[in-house]
Amino acid sequence: MLLLGVAMTIGVSVKGEISILTSIMIRQTEEMEMKRNEWNEIDGIMQQAVEKGVIPGGVVLVARNGMIAKVRAYGWAARYRDARKTPLTQAVQATTNTVYDVASLTKLFTATAVMRLVEQGRISLDDPVGRYLSDFTSEGKESITVRYLLSHTSGLPANLPLFQNSGLPEKRMRVAMGTKPVATPGTLYIYSDIGYMVLGELVHRVSGKYLDQFMQEKILLPLSMSSTGFRPPDTWKARIAPTEEQIVPSRGLVWGEVHDENAWALGGVAGHAGLFSTVGDLARFGQMFLNEGSLGGVRVLHPSSVREMFRLQTSTIPHVNRGLGWELHQPGYMGEHTDGKRAGHTGFTGTSIVLDREDGWMLILLTNRVHPTREGPAIAIVRKRLANAVEKTIQ
Repeated sequence: MLLLGVAMTIGVSVKGEISILTSIMIRQTEEMEMKRNEWNEIDGIMQQAVEKGVIPGGVVLVARNGMIAKVRAYGWAARYRDARKTPLTQAVQATTNTVYDVASLTKLFTATAVMRLVEQGRISLDDPVGRYLSDFTSEGKESITVRYLLSHTSGLPANLPLFQNSGLPEKRMRVAMGTKPVATPGTLYIYSDIGYMVLGELVHRVSGKYLDQFMQEKILLPLSMSSTGFRPPDTWKARIAPTEEQIVPSRGLVWGEVHDENAWALGGVAGHAGLFSTVGDLARFGQMFLNEGSLGGVRVLHPSSVREMFRLQTSTIPHVNRGLGWELHQPGYMGEHTDGKRAGHTGFTGTSIVLDREDGWMLILLTNRVHPTREGPAIAIVRKRLANAVEKTIQ
């Protein structure tokens, strides 16, 4: 078992053998060694997903009480050159160091950034957003609070084709800021990318730093997440898993740039999508939340902020279970016996994270299931089977 220590970066060779790439604390017990074979069900689920074309490949990590019980890569990180599935001259195998576009998992980081500003007293969750953003005060948005944006109850629409608007990213952000609500704030759940774009802009204007800079200084650096960020540098290209060949907008095979069209139109940095990361880095982020806001002696959030993010914010809206940033109690990808102590999130590119705060375990799945096209088999059943396998083995 590998303990999530201060500087965790681990890799898996093509033979599945764990190699230590940087300093990491290691703890093994005979009991854990005996239980190693109990995790083999995960291998079967992932190998089947690759064989059936649900994903080209991916990485799974399971940890409990700060120790990694399972981490392994499967299949391919890069396999095709276009949507017709023309093979690359040389396919690239997935490893645990592969960098994936995590899509909407970005929202968890944006929510964390907002909570940092709340703790500093620079934002209040129940203030109207217009108090901080003067251009977010018309078109029925006067009663939209920061809490409503974080819990997807602002009434803003799910999305807009911002990539179809000409001009600079700043102009496109103004279009997002001017969006009219389609429901009375606080009365309806609408999963809104637009709402999280606004939150990213909120972080920018209140802190005086662009969202990527603020996250780097307040979240990524403190957690030693050195393989996570927006707009990855060219030096990462060999490690990045490509996504799809995009026709509209015409971008070709998207590789090294954000997959989400609107995040791309906003310059690659947005509150709703745009982050790239590895399974090891995301494990550090998840463990910070399981530790109520700290990791390796570094505090990112106060425990009360973590508890508020995990608290049900949508009790007045039937059958909706949202915290602040986090989704709650979803058997479809968190395990069939979720007992109200699980939180998680999914990403369109084929990513997900699940935290069980009662039993202290974490499940992370990173894939590029949209490679080379989003028109493949659904990944939902893979997420569900993995969570059920973890749940069964943990118990």
